[in-house]
Amino acid sequence: VRERHGTAIGVIALDLNDFKLVNDTLGHPVGDALLVDVADRLVHSVRPGDTVARVGGDEFSVLVEGSADAAHLIGYRLAEAFDSPFVLNGQELSMPPSFGLAIAEPDEPDMTADELLRRADTAMYAAKRARLRGVQTYSPEMNLLPGVTDAELAGRAAISPAAGGV
Repeated sequence: VRERHGTAIGVIALDLNDFKLVNDTLGHPVGDALLVDVADRLVHSVRPGDTVARVGGDEFSVLVEGSADAAHLIGYRLAEAFDSPFVLNGQELSMPPSFGLAIAEPDEPDMTADELLRRADTAMYAAKRARLRGVQTYSPEMNLLPGVTDAELAGRAAISPAAGGV
């Protein structure tokens, strides 16, 4: 990660809370339309040059280059973009996502893309458990949190590289 950029890199992981409920109650076409609207909000909340990717199901990742401050600012803008409900088929849906942010600083030359994605996912799961509105930033203590199993982390890490990695 460091060799290519020489600056801080942030990854923001996003997961829609209760998305399965939308598919189960309103149908997959409504769920698909919601995902399109989510992607639209994400793309319009980032800077030119930032990367938005759907990594599976109702999960997205955003790659932010430049500085830790830039990553935090983009995280704030993303969270703010989801304050208003979605309108699908004339029905308002409030879908607050969980956001997790991980940052690789320039002084972390051994940071891998897989590890950065894992950290963002870990922070996102911490936000999800806490029902946090806003962005949860990764800290090493999160690795000790109950409820996040090694199998869960390994499964999510296996999904991310298949989507092209960072």
